[in-house]
Amino acid sequence: MKNGIFIGLDMGSTGLKAVAFDGGTGSGLAAAGATLPFIRLPGGCCELEATAIDAALMQTLQSVASQLGQRAAQVRALSCTGHGAGLYALDSQRRLLRGRAVASTDQRAAGRARALALRHGRELFEEVGCQPWAGQPSLIAAEVLGPAPFERGEVSALLFAKDYLGLLLSGAVATDHSDASTAGLLSLETGSWSSLAVAAAGLPDRAMETLPPIVPGGTVLGALLPERAARCG
Repeated sequence: MKNGIFIGLDMGSTGLKAVAFDGGTGSGLAAAGATLPFIRLPGGCCELEATAIDAALMQTLQSVASQLGQRAAQVRALSCTGHGAGLYALDSQRRLLRGRAVASTDQRAAGRARALALRHGRELFEEVGCQPWAGQPSLIAAEVLGPAPFERGEVSALLFAKDYLGLLLSGAVATDHSDASTAGLLSLETGSWSSLAVAAAGLPDRAMETLPPIVPGGTVLGALLPERAARCG
């Protein structure tokens, strides 16, 4: 593993980037990036099409593979990072619900966040370590989707940006403590999902079932899907 090549992927609020590193020396071998065309509409809406994410991911990895040439065969692992919060809700087919993700900069839940802070701000701070804010996935889901899709079983999982990249590449669903905590959904006492935070946001009990397993950072999710490997070169 030490002498292999490792690729780091980062999905930010404006673009997606990838860098390939030599495992032995730590030196950069290749780098590429692609813009993410967020859709901004009146009322604070900021969303991103699933097709745009997939296109940016493939464009970036294909460019890195092209730069590596024959050394692409030495790639040993890919690691995904991304912006915190936002809403990456999956449907029953593990595709983005309604074909879009919601950015953490979306402001449609701002009023809900302010009202929740007035009612339960102190209680939530003690539970999860932060006050309610508009970009939290629970608040976005409550504001944009409402309880009905959860009650009807139309939402299979709530992910974060890096988790969605991991899903596209490996087919696995999981997250880590860092994203769960940043989103204000991690119980400081138990280190697991906070049912209090989910309920306070206005989501039904079934929403708890859509929260993915929390695994330690650096956990191997699985192998790169064959079709992805072929498309990436």
